[in-house]
Amino acid sequence: MVFLDFQREKAMSVESFVRELLGIASIELRGRLDVSDCALSLDGVKDMVQRLDGAGFQLTIMLDEFEAVTTNPNFRLEFFAFLRFLANHYNVSYITSSARDLQVLCHDKEISDSPFFNIFSTVRLSVFQRTEAEALIRGPSERVGKPLGAHVEPILDMAGLFPFFIQMACSHAIDYLDDHTDAREPDFKEVRRHFYEEAKLHYRYIWDSLDRQERSTALRVARGQRLPDALKHVLVEMESRHYVEPDRGRPRLFASTFDEFVKRDAQPPSPSLLSRIFGRAGG
Repeated sequence: MVFLDFQREKAMSVESFVRELLGIASIELRGRLDVSDCALSLDGVKDMVQRLDGAGFQLTIMLDEFEAVTTNPNFRLEFFAFLRFLANHYNVSYITSSARDLQVLCHDKEISDSPFFNIFSTVRLSVFQRTEAEALIRGPSERVGKPLGAHVEPILDMAGLFPFFIQMACSHAIDYLDDHTDAREPDFKEVRRHFYEEAKLHYRYIWDSLDRQERSTALRVARGQRLPDALKHVLVEMESRHYVEPDRGRPRLFASTFDEFVKRDAQPPSPSLLSRIFGRAGG
C-alpha cells in the first residue's frame, strides 16, 4: 500500500508524482522486491507495476486530497488514461479522498468526461451517531486512566459528531489532566482554547472547500439570519454533509467552535479606513 498526501504539494508535477510514488513503494516493500532502478517516468511506474504483478503483489495507491491532482493543469488527460490502464491490466487499485466529487473538480472537461472515473465507487463518509460519539469519548479515555464520560456534553459542543474532532478534543482534555495532576476535571475553557487553535487549521480547509453560496449559507446560519429561498437547497446539501445540523427546528453549524470560526476567522478582516486612505496614497 502506498499513501500519497497531496495537501503538502499543491503544485505537484507528473515527475514529482512519479518520484514520490516510486520512492514510497520502494520503502514499503522493505527489501522484498527491488524497484529502486525503475525510471522516474510513467514508463518507470509501469515497469514497477509489472514487477509487482509478476511477484504476486497487489498495489493499492491511496491518494489523499486527490482534487489537488484533478484541478492541477500539470496532469493532463493522458495521465488519467494511464492510471485507468494500470487498474484494468494489473493488480492495481486506488483509494482517493476529496472534499467533493472528483468530476466536479477537474480543470478540463475532457478529464471530467474521462472513463477513468468509471472505475470508482463513491462512499460518502459521515459523522458518528450520538451513541458512537459517546463511546469514542468514554472508551479510549477510560483505557488510559483519564475517563471523560462525565464530560460528553462540553466535548460534543466543541467538536460536534465528526470522529476526528472528537478525538482531538479528547486529546486536549487528557493533556490538560496530564499537565494538571491535582485537577479533578479538565478546565474546558482552557481545553477549548487549545482545541480551537488546532481545529481552525482544519476549519480553514473546510471553509476553502465551500463555494460562494455555501459560505453565504454558513455565515447566515452562524449569525442566526433568515435564509432566502435561493439558498434553501444549499442548506439541504450542507445538512447532508453534516456541516449544518437541525437543532429544535432551526439550523446550526456542526460545532460551536466551527460557528466561532465562521463568525470570527473565516473571512479576511476588512481594511481600516486609514489603511484604505494610505493604501490609495501609496498606490
